[in-house]
Amino acid sequence: MNATSTSSPRSVLHLLTAPPDAFTRGLLERQSRLAKVQNLKVEIVDLDRAAGPDYHRVLEQIFMADSVSTW
Repeated sequence: MNATSTSSPRSVLHLLTAPPDAFTRGLLERQSRLAKVQNLKVEIVDLDRAAGPDYHRVLEQIFMADSVSTW
């Protein structure tokens, strides 16, 4: 599928269950840079943060994303 400026961006969701290791940090940085030049929306949700995530919102993000990765 070819992305054009009129199509909606491909959505990628990353769920972090622990602090990211070097590989994960590098991947997230590369995808975030690519998002600026490609039709890509990258979201990162830290499930490990002290306050805890809004699980209702996380569930919405999961079903709206084209791709979900858990780290």
